[in-house]
Amino acid sequence: MTTPQPAPIVIPEDDLKRPGTVVVVAILVFIIGLLNLAAAVGAVFLATQPGEAETLYGGAGTSDFFWWFNALMSFILFLIYIWLARGQLKGDAQSWMLVNILMVINIFFAFFQLFYGTGFAAIFFGLIVLLLNNTKKSKPYFMSKLPPEVKAQIIAAQEQAAAANAAAAAVAARQAADAAQAQANPPATPPSTPSA
Repeated sequence: MTTPQPAPIVIPEDDLKRPGTVVVVAILVFIIGLLNLAAAVGAVFLATQPGEAETLYGGAGTSDFFWWFNALMSFILFLIYIWLARGQLKGDAQSWMLVNILMVINIFFAFFQLFYGTGFAAIFFGLIVLLLNNTKKSKPYFMSKLPPEVKAQIIAAQEQAAAANAAAAAVAARQAADAAQAQANPPATPPSTPSA
């Protein structure tokens, strides 16, 4: 029994034209970045309010440290998402991969927000971005933008893996043939002599 081998990565030799799905993903990622910037501005506003009048859950006061930390994290996310949106438009394969990773992380954490009402929207939005970012036209576009030396390394690694798989399959086939032949022609056993 042979195990199915993963399909090799197809790397186009020429640069492909940017598909519309890549532009849509870049716009959506840019919007996420702007939402994070708005969250940062809102957190700074709440942090600068006098006292601990801001409430978060259940009417309890929230420290200013929480809002400053939230503002810093939201601003960092804003910068990351803007960088990713630019990378998407330029065909950067790292941006393609990081968008996939961030959307999977967002979907995972969205399950913890289902009871607050925002989880369903985050899951839906994350799935849309994942689907658009991995269409049949999007992935080859990013692969076509890889530097020539990286393309050559990937192709060489695929050729080595294919050769190793072929050698392993040949060894397995030879062992199976030997086992079948041994089963078909069992070795002759010498006749037993009666004991005195």
